[in-house]
Amino acid sequence: MFTTRIELRNAKDSDYESLRKEMENRGFRRTITYAKVDYWMPAAEYNCMAERPEQVLTVAVKAATAVGFPPRQDNDGKNTKTSGILVTQSAARRMAGLSEAKPAAAPAPAPAAVAAAVAKPATKVAAPSRPAKKKR
Repeated sequence: MFTTRIELRNAKDSDYESLRKEMENRGFRRTITYAKVDYWMPAAEYNCMAERPEQVLTVAVKAATAVGFPPRQDNDGKNTKTSGILVTQSAARRMAGLSEAKPAAAPAPAPAAVAAAVAKPATKVAAPSRPAKKKR
């Protein structure tokens, strides 16, 4: 399980709503399940199942870019729309103060095909090449 945090710089509330929809369409959830109860994640945080953090980051970058906030440092001082993205893998979770997500209030789950796309490798990271062993 991975948690993804996306900060949209120079954003309006409507930009975060667009991001939420884009992330859900790509298989991310805004809820966390603990002791068989769903809770809302903190603002701009999402949950996702995948094998590697690189997979999750690739999909999150595409989602942020799709809503007009490509990830990069905003060091030029201009009023540009950029994002910062952090993906963290969870070994154990504890929480306090999160609101319970009532079934009627919970967003619709992402289509199975989209959720499956997140679980598949989005990009292949080439392994370092090794010289072939000589036959003796």
